[in-house]
Amino acid sequence: MADDLLQVLTRFHREVIVPDLDRRDERLAKVDQKLDEVLTYVDAIHHRFDRLESEYKTLVAGVGGLERQTAALE
Repeated sequence: MADDLLQVLTRFHREVIVPDLDRRDERLAKVDQKLDEVLTYVDAIHHRFDRLESEYKTLVAGVGGLERQTAALE
């Protein structure tokens, strides 16, 4: 009786559990790949925002200088 139960459980594990775990691993690998793609995209956006922020600060400083020069002319 115990041997029969062990055989049934072993067969269930081999035919049901293992394939299900394999499918889960494949789905997780796909999710990991997509996450890597998204993080790469976010990093690129972050880099562009850093550059835009730097350019913005440069423009603000330039406009401030122009405003001071204009005020001095008046």
